[in-house]
Amino acid sequence: MVCYPWFRQTAKRLSASLMLGLMVFFVSHDVAVTAAAAGAQAVASVSTTIVMRLVDTIRSATDPPGKQYRAVVAQATTAGSVSIPLNTGGRITLAQSGGNWSAQLTSLSLNGQMVLVTSSGVSATSPLQQARQGVQKLGGLLGGLGGLGNRVAPPMTAVANAIPTGPNVVLAAGTVLTFTASVPQPLAQASAGSNAGQSAAPVASGAVPVVANATNVAARQAGGGPVGFCEILVGSPSPGAQARLYISAIFDVPNDNDRYKWEQAWGYYVQARDKNTAYSNGGGCTFSRTRTGAQQYLQNRKNNLAGAKLIETGWVYTGPEQLPPPVHPNPANGK
Repeated sequence: MVCYPWFRQTAKRLSASLMLGLMVFFVSHDVAVTAAAAGAQAVASVSTTIVMRLVDTIRSATDPPGKQYRAVVAQATTAGSVSIPLNTGGRITLAQSGGNWSAQLTSLSLNGQMVLVTSSGVSATSPLQQARQGVQKLGGLLGGLGGLGNRVAPPMTAVANAIPTGPNVVLAAGTVLTFTASVPQPLAQASAGSNAGQSAAPVASGAVPVVANATNVAARQAGGGPVGFCEILVGSPSPGAQARLYISAIFDVPNDNDRYKWEQAWGYYVQARDKNTAYSNGGGCTFSRTRTGAQQYLQNRKNNLAGAKLIETGWVYTGPEQLPPPVHPNPANGK
């Protein structure tokens, strides 16, 4: 076969152009992926003010570090693209650093799963302080009506203060806690994944993404779920004794309709293993739409034991048969 010089030169020019085009494509693709990932990291979490109302009482003088308490959102708010409705459930954790204690907002229940948050500041208003503020406002409104305001707002000298940080934390049930907290953003993960050729975006360490409704199905397929898990922190009547954090395995569930049954079975299981469950914080079970979210939440608990002993039980809920047998009344006395 005769190969003319002009043909060889044309082929070389085409090969060079093709290689240059491929190089430009791959470099551009890498830059786009890097930019998308950087953009996702830049908005991985958003700081906002979250107002919570305590359901339980916190006392650092008697409670162990790491104990968790129930709370609900007292004022609806948003953090970036995440909506935090009124009465959203949350967990407050009692943390200790040296001789100081602090109440920290550590998680919120959003879109059916527990989402880890990080709080950096807190202020508190006790129920009595809230009442005093309400009376003072009412007195101000009536102040111009013949001195009625002075009669409505008598002096209150015995107002209990709420102390959220310091050598001794004292917070009564009903206390309003105002946190500055960082909330992870779900759209950061979705954007990185779509811009990077539909590849899965990495989740920031220690953060549980809130899955938007439009991506719930995909998230469940990727992370596995829905699932449940249980935990309980058990203290001791002996001063200085080490607390124990019991954690179950993660188990598959269809929904959270039977969560009260999980908690009953979990409670009976731990009672059979630990005689000091009367000194626990009640514990409980959590429903998560994804296995990944549950794994990250439990890993965070393991990383923040605050001196407690970790006991991974491997327990899973298998049905009501784990409950104790029913006690039938005695025919003689009906008891």
